Amino acid sequence: MGQFSVGGNRHGPRNTVLGATFAGVVTSAGHRAHGFKPGDAVFGISGFRMDAHAEYICVSAKSAVAYKPEHLPFEQAAAIPFGGGSALSFLRRAELRPRETILVNGATGNVGLATVQLASIMGGTITGVCSAADVPQVRALGATRVIDYEQQDFTASCRRYDVVFDIARNQSVARCLRVLNPGGRLVRLLSDLPEIIRAKLQPRRASRQIIAGTAEERTDHLNYLSVLAGQGLYRPVIAKVFPFGQAVKAHRYADSPTQRGSVVLKMNVTAA
Repeated sequence: MGQFSVGGNRHGPRNTVLGATFAGVVTSAGHRAHGFKPGDAVFGISGFRMDAHAEYICVSAKSAVAYKPEHLPFEQAAAIPFGGGSALSFLRRAELRPRETILVNGATGNVGLATVQLASIMGGTITGVCSAADVPQVRALGATRVIDYEQQDFTASCRRYDVVFDIARNQSVARCLRVLNPGGRLVRLLSDLPEIIRAKLQPRRASRQIIAGTAEERTDHLNYLSVLAGQGLYRPVIAKVFPFGQAVKAHRYADSPTQRGSVVLKMNVTAA
């Protein structure tokens, strides 16, 4: 699927090509790339290699890559792996079950919007935490209840949840744990190393569990998301699409507090 380059100049960035997720057409396939052939439309994630912002990318046979749904635009397919993949990875680790209650703190943005959709598909009863302006969108994607964080502190409420999916990380672990039901699970994204270690060392029989770490990048997760997207059950939310020549502007927009959903770069080549 292309070429990969890593900078070797000690005075420059270690990775000279950014971008973790991609969608496009296979131009060639190695002998270990079982199931893929030139002309196949695919999407995937290159992980820590960060080499997806390019017209061509070389992907390992072990990378998370899946077939693109036939009628899904490439821009939407490229937006699936990070938000959808991260949300699915942690929801499965939390073992969300039908009719369980889940609070999503930070229900907008890439992972938050995906979490609301996937938790709804899994049969969860969802409470989203977001700004007042985002309430209609979060409700439309599957939340049965929405909290405006500027008006209400969810950790001060008497409500309890089976899962708290903390993306915003604007509350302490202790405050999040106290709104969990017995046997509840707190999912903490973007955890630092000490928090990950504490989560791994917690007693297995603890009444409330902390799940921290990094999302798994798995082909079976992408295959599942591909099926959902192909059936119209899951829709990656795109905030804005930029041409490749405006990559710097795209990164600045992605870092802005008003950005909602995925920011996509469209290459200067046409996938056939």
